[in-house]
Amino acid sequence: MVAKALVENVRPDVFVIACNTASTLALAEVRAVLDIPVVGTVPAIKPAARLTETGTIGLLATPGTIRRAYTARLIEEFAGDKRVILHGSLELVKLAEAHARGEDVPPEAFAAAQAPLFEAPGGDEIDTVVLACTHFPLVRGQLIATAPRAVSYIDSGAAIARQTIRVLPARNESGGQGGTACLTSPPEREEATVRVLRRYGFPEVQFVAIEPIEMTSAPSAEP
Repeated sequence: MVAKALVENVRPDVFVIACNTASTLALAEVRAVLDIPVVGTVPAIKPAARLTETGTIGLLATPGTIRRAYTARLIEEFAGDKRVILHGSLELVKLAEAHARGEDVPPEAFAAAQAPLFEAPGGDEIDTVVLACTHFPLVRGQLIATAPRAVSYIDSGAAIARQTIRVLPARNESGGQGGTACLTSPPEREEATVRVLRRYGFPEVQFVAIEPIEMTSAPSAEP
């Protein structure tokens, strides 16, 4: 498994799956093969259910996260008495990545990417939107500015950070500022990714070679 090989090479104290889709697919499996704490990322449906006043929640995610049974179970468990309107957008992922690279993205592009959420039946009642992709909080300001009306946008980032701090060994004295990013492909092939990492506080980028792993079956790689 890639996660196990990465941990053996890098020796982290905590393994964070910083992706909703990957967490809904493989969180249990990763925890089963690693002997360090594993923190997953799942849509902030529970806090959204507490926050909504209209009882209608919007969920912005990738198409893959929208389709996962894990997401459906979260909704059933924590928002079973609410109306949850889902919209999967690969276009918003692309816009967030462009923004992260420092490119100028016109506001109307963000408006168009999130419009289907509010145009869906019942969308006019949405007062809380869950950003269920770790790309999307990067463009929270753009989404707020281009929403058809005032709504609350929430994500699980702060909760993930708190949980990561809780499970870190006491000896860890990192100030949480910057660090080294490890890529499983050579940095020269990932110039855009390296540029984003450096913009967000990771000046050092290293290549970690991981041997290919043969699998008899594998989950869909579609986001």
